[in-house]
Amino acid sequence: MNFLIDKSKIIKGDFSKLPFNSFYLLKVKAGAKLELKTIVHGTNYEIIKGDINIEITGIEHDSRKILKDNMFIAIKGFNVDGHDFIDKALEKGANCIVVEKNMELQKDGITILQVDDTREALAK
Repeated sequence: MNFLIDKSKIIKGDFSKLPFNSFYLLKVKAGAKLELKTIVHGTNYEIIKGDINIEITGIEHDSRKILKDNMFIAIKGFNVDGHDFIDKALEKGANCIVVEKNMELQKDGITILQVDDTREALAK
């Protein structure tokens, strides 16, 4: 499910009534942001590092497509493990990383969330 979020609605909107019980792929117009705590509301996660009160401009599982302040979801695939591309996502500007493996990253200013299954978290 994709949401196209208009910047004016972000500023005026009440997201508490949206069905954010899981991660949703967000296609956000330039400059629009959504709070991480709203995106993950209702999802089982543990904060490994950082702050849940940050703003996210989009969600991506392909490190090559990361933009500034995007959330990167590291998905373990059959041939490639997204956890191996976390550094690349951070270099491109990700400010939140979602993992299923226990990870310790030394970079400041990022939030790391751990879930049981990143593929399931993205699919819901």
